[in-house]
Amino acid sequence: IVFVTSLPIGGGSIGGLMGADQHCKDLATQAGLSGNYLAWLSDGVQSPSSRFPESTVPYKLRNGVHVAESWDDLVNGPLANPINVNEAGGNQPLTGNSQCGTTFAWTSTNNAGGSLMPNCEGFSEANAYGLVGNVQSNEQWTACAGSQPKCDVLGVLYCFQA
Repeated sequence: IVFVTSLPIGGGSIGGLMGADQHCKDLATQAGLSGNYLAWLSDGVQSPSSRFPESTVPYKLRNGVHVAESWDDLVNGPLANPINVNEAGGNQPLTGNSQCGTTFAWTSTNNAGGSLMPNCEGFSEANAYGLVGNVQSNEQWTACAGSQPKCDVLGVLYCFQA
């Protein structure tokens, strides 16, 4: 299961990868989802490609819509559908405007799941900048060219069942 968080968070107040993972776990638990959830986020040391299990089964949204066939499909080319459904199964509300669309996800992660810079100083500094993905896109979902918002701005996270 893959979802986008319903509660936006400032990139500098995420609390690093541990804080992001906890945000995903808390929202999943509140929505009645079982299992462990990890945030699709890179801090310059760790990234999804170094810390996620490489799934051989399909990734699906909370409402059952198909996203990717496997890890290889996830990191090689566009997604089948954007990750725009939250942990409760509803569409993510549009929350603002940026070069990356009306709702963006903090990622600092490239299409292959590796680290990109800047990353809000490890997602712990509000007075820095980070890279984001477009929640409404299946191509620029994790890395939206030219968009580096200041880390005190609210964005969502992508959460993946591990």
